[in-house]
Amino acid sequence: MRLPKTLAVCVVVLLGASSAAMAATSNQRSSHLAGRYTMEPGDGYAVTASVATGGGVTYVAGVGPVTAHPPAASAEAVALATGSTTTAGVATTAGAATTASAATTPAAASTGSLAAAAGLGTGSGLLAAAPSAPVIRPAALPIPAAGDLPSVTPLGAVRSADAVVMLRAPITAAQAAKVARLSGIAAVESVDTGTVDLAGAPVVTFGVDPGTFRAFTPLASASSNSLWQYLAGGALVSSYEMASDRNLKLGAEDPIVSPGEAHPIQGWMGAFAAIGLPGVDLLVDHAYATDLGLAPDTGLVISAPDAPGQQLLKELQGTLPGAAVELLHPDQVANLISGNGLNGTEVAAMIAAALSRVGLPYSWGAAGPSSFDCSGLVQWSFAQAGILMPRTAAEQFLTGVHLPLADAAPGDLLFWTYDPNDPGFVDHTAIYLGDGLMVVAPHTGLDVEVVQVPTANFAGAVQVLLQAA
Repeated sequence: MRLPKTLAVCVVVLLGASSAAMAATSNQRSSHLAGRYTMEPGDGYAVTASVATGGGVTYVAGVGPVTAHPPAASAEAVALATGSTTTAGVATTAGAATTASAATTPAAASTGSLAAAAGLGTGSGLLAAAPSAPVIRPAALPIPAAGDLPSVTPLGAVRSADAVVMLRAPITAAQAAKVARLSGIAAVESVDTGTVDLAGAPVVTFGVDPGTFRAFTPLASASSNSLWQYLAGGALVSSYEMASDRNLKLGAEDPIVSPGEAHPIQGWMGAFAAIGLPGVDLLVDHAYATDLGLAPDTGLVISAPDAPGQQLLKELQGTLPGAAVELLHPDQVANLISGNGLNGTEVAAMIAAALSRVGLPYSWGAAGPSSFDCSGLVQWSFAQAGILMPRTAAEQFLTGVHLPLADAAPGDLLFWTYDPNDPGFVDHTAIYLGDGLMVVAPHTGLDVEVVQVPTANFAGAVQVLLQAA
């Protein structure tokens, strides 16, 4: 048994379909957009949570089933100081490896190649040059004018993003008050949530208030006023991971298809930035969220830096039955993990499944059986061994014992961090084969392959742990 260096676990509570409407409480502080609020102690939001467990279910990492920026006027793209929710993992026996909450599990993983590899530069954010006058067309989001960007609330206290909650029902005043009274909570931000099709691939999208949501993002992003002004003006903001992996172009007008809609809406790609939330790869201003079919106020980003992870998880689950709760940091969940590693049969089945996909194409957001992104290959391969893994690389990083590469064994997972503005954010993964080799779905343009393990930007290895329900 290898001794753990660090322990971590992906923690979530099963969530039903995400759909909700905001019900404001009298003590919520409104932002510059009506109906948008940032909670401080005394304010409130809420949701609910329930754990759905079935016979024979095995949980990855032992806890619960899963659920889910802009420049001043310029003639060319500029680099700024700026820069992914949520799915958790259950593992189940073969033949029953299905996502516990498909409606809220992000379809696109926060994985992919680096901004540098795509030639996007190493600045903390990239923004497109805005035209000289606003452009608003039918079936299109507005394009902000560089000389007439809307004002946004200045950055105040920077908030750590410590948990994400995905809601299944409208927020009520009573629920809001309960969340506000939970111990250790410093602030909570309400967001609109959904998955849209952006230029042919599914993308988990948040509708946000630029002036208040900014405080929950990495500092390089939070501190860029022009980034949030662009967003407020109607621009799309992509994560670095998605932009680099899919070779998205700044200033391009990309088609967006909302759930259940046949005709696209054009959106202007205004910035690439570090978002910092696993699986969340696109931001839009709250004012345009309904146009994209996002469900209003169905997500919460929670800052509770002083709350012990186990306590925060328990209190949120108890207060918000019916919602998914995900802790975001390894140190929050270190004491929650227990269980055993995969047995030899499971390791052999998982590796054999991964190797059977060699030569198949990489595709952003794909999880098999004929195309994959990096975390999609991991999830599919584990499923062939009867284990349901979380969907994104950042979540898979929290599924077991953290090890240095020298202690990794065949079947362990390997992880990398490539965002220059959020160096702690895990955005790439592979399966270790031993002898310095790995099988990986690398990035757009390449196929699943067996290659040597690169050590640049290496975040660590993880021995996945399982716990029977």
